[in-house]
Amino acid sequence: MKKLNIAYVASEVTPYSKTGGLADVAGALPQELAALKNRVVLFSPRYASVDRKKYDLLEVPDFGSLSVTVAGKEYKFGLLKRNAKTPGLETYFIDSTELFGRNGLYQDPVTVKDYPDNDIRFVMFAKAVLLSLEKLGFKPDIVHANDWQTAMVIAYLKTTERENPFFAGAKSVLTIHNVAYQGLFPAERFDRLGLDRSLLYPMSPF
Repeated sequence: MKKLNIAYVASEVTPYSKTGGLADVAGALPQELAALKNRVVLFSPRYASVDRKKYDLLEVPDFGSLSVTVAGKEYKFGLLKRNAKTPGLETYFIDSTELFGRNGLYQDPVTVKDYPDNDIRFVMFAKAVLLSLEKLGFKPDIVHANDWQTAMVIAYLKTTERENPFFAGAKSVLTIHNVAYQGLFPAERFDRLGLDRSLLYPMSPF
């Protein structure tokens, strides 16, 4: 059986961050995939609750300043890697204090309401993951996204990145863990995604 390069992308991962079952799956499945001799890279945001010292997170050297543009604004970020010896599995965190250095993952714990810029936060995360894959030289055979927070990774693969030879041949999977959470935003925010509408229709969702 062919061994695969798998990019696994999740907005929460046990033991680093958790609000529900997604984190448990994202904490276990990449390890199992790596145990089958695949090469797996796992990406998640570094929230304020993800302690760099506790989890031995180190900056990936020689990358310089990384940034992506969302809705006309440049967002700089760091790429952190967990210093752990798990054969076949590398764990990375997108580090943006502006967007992810908050007390809650998706909601303000004081108001118990979703952060109003969640669309910006996870669009930025999706773009940062794709840029990081290129910088790392990790050419994925499969990109596995999870729930709405990471679905834009697949959308960009099929649109803005479809002519990028680095991602040529990459397949994609989207797992929905809880259909009650769909990432719904006002239609006038669509342009924040940076997508050419002409590329979207007709197109397979995956």
